[in-house]
Amino acid sequence: MRQLRIIWAALVVGTLLYTVLVVAVTLTGVADIGTLDPALLNYAGAAVMVYLVAGVFIRRRMIANIDRNAPPEQRLAAYSTATILGAGLTEGGGMLLVTLALMAGSATWALTGGLASVVVMVIGRPNEADVDLG
Repeated sequence: MRQLRIIWAALVVGTLLYTVLVVAVTLTGVADIGTLDPALLNYAGAAVMVYLVAGVFIRRRMIANIDRNAPPEQRLAAYSTATILGAGLTEGGGMLLVTLALMAGSATWALTGGLASVVVMVIGRPNEADVDLG
C-alpha cells in the first residue's frame, strides 16, 4: 500500500505543481501565449468533466469487482491498478484543461482544471478500508 500511496502522491503533486507553474506564467506574461480562442475553453471544460467522472466511475467499478476471496496480494494488485488508472484519467483531464488554458492565456481556467483534478484525486486517495488485505 505504501508504494501505491507514493505513486498517487506523485500524481497529485505533479498536477498541482504544473497548475501553479501555468498560472504563474499566464499571470506574469513570461511566455507568448493566447493563441487559442478562449471560447473553446467552455468545451474543454465539459470534456474535462467527462474525464473526471470517468476516472471516478472506472476506479469504483474496478474496486467493486475485486474478488474478496482472492489472496491479499492479488486484491492489492487489482486495487492498485484501479487506483492508478482512475488517478491517471483524472490527472489527464486536469492537465488537458491546464494546457489549453495556457494556450488561451486564461489563469482562471488553468486553476479550475488543475484544482478540480487535484480535489478528485485527493477524494479518491488510496485507503486500506477500500480493500480488505487482512
